[in-house]
Amino acid sequence: MRKEIIRTKFQQYFVPVLFTNVMKIAIAAISTCLVTLGFMAQYKLVLGLNQNVSLVAGSDTYDYFESLYTYGDAGPPCYLIFKDVNYTYPGNIANLNLIAAQLSTLNSTILPPIYSWTTSYTNYINPTATWSEECGSKAVALLPFED
Repeated sequence: MRKEIIRTKFQQYFVPVLFTNVMKIAIAAISTCLVTLGFMAQYKLVLGLNQNVSLVAGSDTYDYFESLYTYGDAGPPCYLIFKDVNYTYPGNIANLNLIAAQLSTLNSTILPPIYSWTTSYTNYINPTATWSEECGSKAVALLPFED
């Protein structure tokens, strides 16, 4: 009974007003405005899962993630892993340094900076280096290579 009353009132009053020429033009204009606003607003939306949307601007966590986005534009890290390399042999270390130097020249595909641990390792195992006494480099230089 209730549905019939609503249906008859709807058919009697709402439908005739909805299909007038003025209402058709108003609905088309409102729809066009909403679609235009949607296209204009899409350039303001930040894509992806951005946790800064839910953080307070100026907080330590917000500043941390902002600096991470600013300085982390280099992309994901790439690791080169070599199997069965004797790192105590100076020739192998020199070759690894050469590979790192050559990778740093591939500016079109690899973004700098290129970090290599082999230079630090060479300084660490050098028994005549400046910090060799504090680091125990003399004892490390005598350790055998593990297979």
